[in-house]
Parts: sequence; C-alpha cells; structure tokens
Amino acid sequence: MASTEIVLERSFYIGIVIGGMLYGLELYICFQSIYYLFTRRTSHRTHTRFYVAYGVVMLLLFTISLAVNALLGQLMWIDHRDVPGGPAAYLEENLASWWQTFGTTASVATNILGDGLLLYRCYMVWGSRLWIVAFPIMIYLGSIIMSIFTIIESVAPGSSIFKGDTINYEIPFISLSVSLNIIVTLLISSRLLMMRRQISKLMAPDLANTYTNIIAILVESAAPFTIFGILLVIFLARSSPVEYGIIQLWGTFCVISPQLIILRVAMGEAWSRETVSRFSGTPVFATNISSTVNGTQSQIAKSADRSTDSEKGKDRERDLSGSSSTLDQASPV
Repeated sequence: MASTEIVLERSFYIGIVIGGMLYGLELYICFQSIYYLFTRRTSHRTHTRFYVAYGVVMLLLFTISLAVNALLGQLMWIDHRDVPGGPAAYLEENLASWWQTFGTTASVATNILGDGLLLYRCYMVWGSRLWIVAFPIMIYLGSIIMSIFTIIESVAPGSSIFKGDTINYEIPFISLSVSLNIIVTLLISSRLLMMRRQISKLMAPDLANTYTNIIAILVESAAPFTIFGILLVIFLARSSPVEYGIIQLWGTFCVISPQLIILRVAMGEAWSRETVSRFSGTPVFATNISSTVNGTQSQIAKSADRSTDSEKGKDRERDLSGSSSTLDQASPV
C-alpha cells in the first residue's frame, strides 16, 4: 500500500476519533446551555426559544455528520476491507453515495448556521451598525451559493466532495467561509479590545474581566473555528490526504464554536444589545448585568453604612464612658 493511502486512512481515522470525543463535549455544552436558558430569569423569552432551537438543530446536524463518518469507517475497514485497492479505494468510490452526500449536506448546513450566528454577533457587538457587516454579509451570501454548487457537483458520477469538478466549487466555498470568519473574528476582537479600557472604568475588575478576558474574546470571535478553516483551505489547495481529518475537525468546530457562544449567552456573560455602548461606544450594562452591578454596589454601600453606624455607636459609648468616669472622679467620696 502506498504511503499516501496510509496517511489518508490515518487522517480519516483520527478525524473520527477526535470528532467522537468532541461530540461528547458538544452534548454537555448543549444541554448545559438549555438548562441555563430555561432556569435563568429573563424577559427575552423569544431569544431563549431561538437559542434553544438553534442549539438542538446544530446538535442534530452534528450527530448526522458524525454517524455517517463512523458508518463509512465501518464499511471500509470491516465490512469491505477486501475490495480491490483496499479501504482507501472503497473510500474514494463511496464518497458520492447518497448517505455520504446526506452527511456532507449536514456538515455544510452547520457551517452556514455557524457563520450566520457569528455574523449576527458581530453586528450586535458593533452596536447594530449595518455598514460594519455589509461586506461580510456579501461574503456570507457568496459562500452559501458556492456551498449549494458544491453539494450538487458532489453527487455527479465520478465526483465526490474531494475530487472532480466539486473541488472547483468547494475551495471557493471554504475560502469564502474562512475569509468571513477571519474578518468577523478581527472585527469582534478589535471591538472588545477597544472597549476593554472603558469597561474597566465603569465596572469592578472581576466583573469587567468576565467580558474582556482572553477566553471571552476567543469564544465570542469563534477563533478556533477560523484557525481550522485556514488549515483546511491550505490542505485542500495542496490536495493533501490530511484534508480528510482536517475537514472533520473543522466541521466539529462549526458546531462547538457557536454553542460556546450560546452557553455564554445562557450564563448571562455574553455581549448583548444592552451591553453595547449608548454614549459614543461607552458600554451600558442593563437588565441582568446592571442589576448585578447595582446590587453589588448597593451591598457595598450598605456594608459601608453599617460600618459607619457601628463606628459612630462605638464613639458614643466611648464618650458616655468617658463622661461617666469624669463624673465619678469629680464626685465626693
């Protein structure tokens, strides 16, 4: 067996294993998000229903994609391992089968939904300024069109998601998606970094750190999703067999990155419209955030008042005791 075929099979196998591990993480994040969304008190019931439905749909699509890849691995390594050319040949011949196309369509759908949520978050973080996201929206529409052509061409005879005329549409599709991710990631990250100093002036350091630390920036901007997308474009352009594993990891983060954002929303730690600047980019924290800050400040104020009252009481006791001792000394024996 040629070394290229070995690399191909190893790449595909590693992608399935890591994808299965990350699927468990996705299950936990999804159900944890649902729990927080239904238990946290909020007036935005419409947003709650949207995020729950979005998370469940992404989980179902991820399940379909992972199941199809696992089935393909079983067929080529166990059921049909003795076909001429070995498992690598079986993989190449069945990538255009209807069930494999079904799994590919599920992966493409997760990418479209993930890009859409990231684009919406960018629009929201920048204070609903449409001109900021106008160019990313055009890229997003272009990636959707290319993704449709990719699916159509992948079912043509002699073609698949990795060969034939499909590549002529797949590389532009993924390139547009990655370009969108890079632009939106930079826009969100720069916005959060610009607002960091303003937030630190208005909030306690611990609360400010919740919205501007490095983890928050990475999650809000879906940086891992972007990084794997860049790697995928590189390996696709070079026709490397490693692409079989990278595309599975990229498809996994198409689901996990948006779900992490939803988890932060459910926990009340994500950026919202109320979080965005009301006065020239100065953040104003409303609803649950403002109530937390105001509650903390009021508790500090009450504690300070109690401390002051306590000190005043002690001073009165000292004055009374001092006056009493003076009278006792002045009284005749």
